[in-house]
Parts: sequence; structure tokens; C-alpha cells
Amino acid sequence: KIIVLFTILFVACHAFAQEKISGYVEDSLTHNRLANVSVTLLRNGKPLKFTRSKEDGTFLIPIVQKQTGDMLQASYMGYKKQKTAVSSGKETIISMASTAFVLKEVQVKGSRITGRDTISFDLTRFANERDNSLKDVLKKLPGVDIEKNGRINYNGKSINRFTVEGLDLTGGKYNQLEENIKAKDVKKAEVIEHDQPIKALQNKTFTDNVAMNIALKDSARDKLMPTLKPYMLVGHPSHVGGSINIMQIGKKKQIMYDAEYDRTGKNLGYALNQLASYSNRLAPASLPSWISVPSLDAPIDEERLRFNISQKYSINHIKKNKDDAETRIEANYLRTVTRQERENMSIYDLGGEAPTVTTEHNQKTMISDAFNLQWENKVNKAEHYGNESISLSAAQSDGLSNINDTLTQRVRIPKLDLSTSIYRLFVFKKSQLSWRSTADYHHGVADLYVNEERNRIRTNLWHTAHALQWMRNRFHWIQEYRMSIDLNNIYAKYQKRSDEIGKNSLNITGKFTPYWQYKTETFRMSFSPDFMWERFTYPQKTLLTISPYLYLYKKLDFRRELTIYTGYSTGTG
Repeated sequence: KIIVLFTILFVACHAFAQEKISGYVEDSLTHNRLANVSVTLLRNGKPLKFTRSKEDGTFLIPIVQKQTGDMLQASYMGYKKQKTAVSSGKETIISMASTAFVLKEVQVKGSRITGRDTISFDLTRFANERDNSLKDVLKKLPGVDIEKNGRINYNGKSINRFTVEGLDLTGGKYNQLEENIKAKDVKKAEVIEHDQPIKALQNKTFTDNVAMNIALKDSARDKLMPTLKPYMLVGHPSHVGGSINIMQIGKKKQIMYDAEYDRTGKNLGYALNQLASYSNRLAPASLPSWISVPSLDAPIDEERLRFNISQKYSINHIKKNKDDAETRIEANYLRTVTRQERENMSIYDLGGEAPTVTTEHNQKTMISDAFNLQWENKVNKAEHYGNESISLSAAQSDGLSNINDTLTQRVRIPKLDLSTSIYRLFVFKKSQLSWRSTADYHHGVADLYVNEERNRIRTNLWHTAHALQWMRNRFHWIQEYRMSIDLNNIYAKYQKRSDEIGKNSLNITGKFTPYWQYKTETFRMSFSPDFMWERFTYPQKTLLTISPYLYLYKKLDFRRELTIYTGYSTGTG
């Protein structure tokens, strides 16, 4: 059954004041304005955003929403550090008191150097003997916040690229580097705003991305740096575990070997999460989820769960080749075994002589295995950029539930994924041409066992997609034309006892999207009609849709903006 959805978004016209924190910094005695003062927004005592006062002493911090308890902290040489509550609905005035001091010996060190788009922090000024890892030092930087999974935010925005000595060793899984680079080995952190890592697009295509690069001390560069963290849990029973990490970080070659075994309930999968990416590759397809594996169910905080045993092994290698080309290889394996035993008792008063008591005893065992292998090569020249990759992943989820020793349910889902992709970008004087392609294959089996009965669904999916894009930028005008085709063939076979039912479905999607934009400093107008053609072989249907939209933006003054958007969207499903 095909359902066609029509959505109309009418014109929305509104003027609004973007929420900002503004004010000025002054000398508490002379009331003279102070320039170049470091102003940090603190939320719950932690730095959230950072700026510096201008020549006239004023400062401005854009923010999504103010919260009760937000504080501003100002620091400046020759003045006492000052904390001031954020004023509601008016400018915040920070008055700083001067302080006199005498130094027998003066040593000048630069802790923060500001360039046009790059801010360098001298990490040796932030690190001390209590810091174990790079993560401990980064948490102290103004404007830097690190989430539980290791994701780094700068001024409230997630970074898009993380490198050490200019190389991305982990392919965006930088939590491994945060945890294993020692605090005593780091020299500086560079925060690059409006980051554009593609040389061919530098000074031509601007971004709002933020990147961070870590530089090591000369004594640590190109040296083997082993880290061993063993532990013992004393109790009944007692357990041992820990991790070992060996890395060698240089400017042209980097390697890292990592192994960890955990019995404390720690989520080792955090280290393998991709937190940043700028590859711009087409996304592969994914298998549909027919059934789900039993999951852990406990009415307590996640931090208190201690049911799992995990082990992780990973190898990362990257090498810089000729003309700034890079070749990266990564392999990792993660295994998690989770066991849980629960018992529920319910008492019902049905009006009889005695209440009715029901008891449910549930034992769960969940085993997860995942192996990933990836090869990636990048070419980064002034005229063109290229990126190609091959990845292989094999995984299995296996969940067993035993209820009251009378009902047994098991769900087992093994799957295999193989994908290749290529991206090429050619930049000319006033235009650019890009081509992206991907081809991937996926195989999966979903087994459901209820006592002795088995139901099985086998799925095979072949997918390929190709996209061609041309863009021209001249004066205030931008014109762009995108064409793409996507082929997705899925075959699913359902087995129950001796019965088998198989279905094959091929879907073809073609898109053509022209785009025009006129842009000045205070005005922007964009228009794009999106044409999409879809062919479904089961059922046999061909659909043609169009989704145009018009966008207008006008900056009225310092505090007011006018936005008008109207569009017509058609979707299939």
C-alpha cells in the first residue's frame, strides 16, 4: 500500500530578537571601560561559552536560552577575578577591582593566542599533577565542555573534526585519544572556527564548523607511549580487569593498539562511537529491523548498573603520504555479555477469602559481538579533493529470556555489512564539480525461538547510489544543480517449520534539485524546486513529486531579523 502525504507550510513572518548576553566591563574605581577582558559564561559552575571584550569594553555572547543561575566570570591582568550574575532583560555590567602585586622575577608565558579563526591554548598552563589524561586538561579550557560519551563542545557547539598533530587517527572516534593521551605529554590545543579542511575550498566555501587540534611536546612526539591501568574488585566473587594502550604519535605516522577488559559495568562502546566526521560521503543503506533483542530493564540509573562484562580490542594506523594524502586503517572488536535476574510479585484482592498472588521470575542473558574493519584514503590538493573507503562489519546480537522456567524465548540476529564509497571534488576558478558514489551489500538473519518453535527471516539487500553536483558562485549569486539516482533491492524470505515465503523488491529513486540564492550582508533569498521520481516494483507504481520552497531573510537592525519561509512538500511512504 502506497500512502502519499502532502504537507503545506504556509508563510511564516516574524521578527525576533535572538537571545544574547551583552554588557560591558569597567574599572570599579575610575569606571573606565576595559578592553580585551576574558569573559566566560558559567552554567552550573562549568564554562559554557567564552569571548573577549572589545576596545570600548563591550562584549556579546549569543546563546540559545538563558537559565537561572547563569554567571559571567571576567579575568584580566592586574585585576581581581570577578563573577557577576547575568542581568535579566538588560545589559550586564562587570566592575573589576584592580589589585597591586610585586614580582621578584617575571616570566612571560602566553596561555592563549588568538588568530583570525584559530585560538591556541597553552595546555601546560592548565595541566597539573592531578590530571591523568588529555580529557582532564580539556575540561579546564574556557568554553569547552565534554559530554559523558567523550563528545567535545566548544561554546555550546560540537566539534566536527578532532586531530592530533594534524592527523585524524581514529576516524572521528576521538574518545580513545582523550582517555589515553597523558596530560603531561600535551603542549597546546588549537580551536579552529569556520574550519575548512579541504584545501580546494579554502577561501571559497565558508563553514560554521569547529575543529580542534592537539599538539604534543617534543619529548612525547614519535615515542612509544604505553599506558597500563589494572584493577581488582574485592568481594564475592573477586574480579580483575583493566586496560592497556600503546600509541606512537608523529606528524607523518601514527599508530595505536588498545585492549580493555571490564567487569564494573562500564560502557566500552563509548570509545568506538564516531563523534565527528567531515567525509561528505553518501550514506549506505541498512537492513530493516524485523524483531528486537531483549534489553536490560532496571528501575535505577544507568550509572548504577553493574550487570555486564565487556572486552574491547582495537588497532588504528594512519600515514601521511605525498602531497598531504592520508591512508588510514582501523580494526576493532567489542563483546558484551549482560546477565540479569528479576522477580516480580503482584497481589490482587478479588474479594475472596485470600488475596491472589502471582509471581514472575525472569532470567535474561544478552550477548553482543561486533567486528569492524575500515580502509580509507584521502587526497587533499589545491585543485581537487578525493576520499575513498572500504568497510566490513560483522555483528551478532543474541538474547535469551527464561520466564518461570516454563517459557523460553531467544532472539538471535547475526548480520554482515560490506560497503565501498568514493568522493571526488574538482574546483575551478568560479565553479566546482563533485561526484559521489556508494555501493553496499547487507545480509542478515533474524531467528525467533519460543520454546522449541523457530521462526526465521533471511534478508539480503543490495544498494548503490550516485550523485553529481555542479555549483557556480558569481558576485552575489549562487546557482547549484544536483542530480542523483538510488537503487535499492531487498529480498526477504520468511521460514516457519517447512513453509517458506520469499519477496523481492527493487526501488529506484531519481532526484533533480536546482538551487538559486541571492545573498548580501543583510539580505538573503533562496529558491529551490526539488523534483523526485520513484519506481516501486512491489507494488508496481511510479510516482513523480515536486517540493518547492522559497526562503527570505532580512536583517533589520542589531537586534531584529525578519524571516519568511513558504514551501510545498510531497512525500511517499
